[in-house]
Amino acid sequence: MSAKARVAKLNKKDAHKKNKKKQFKQGQQAKTRTSPQQYIKEVRLELNKVAWPSRHEVITFTIIVLAMVVVFGLYTGALDFIFQQLLKLSTGLRG
Repeated sequence: MSAKARVAKLNKKDAHKKNKKKQFKQGQQAKTRTSPQQYIKEVRLELNKVAWPSRHEVITFTIIVLAMVVVFGLYTGALDFIFQQLLKLSTGLRG
């Protein structure tokens, strides 16, 4: 590739970047701020589209999460106890 071709290619890229920046700035300026009432209305419309879990699903998943927290807590406690005993044995300390 010749030097002129490389310069032309770089100039074309720079022009493309400048156009993107210009379009972005224009897009920012074109946006208008909505009123708080309009914002609340739009939020409610979006929340109506959400597939909310049923009460039964929430209770079931809550029980599962709590059970897993207990299981992992017991597992962590057991490992802590085992490593504590191993450390005591290896150092000869009495606790």
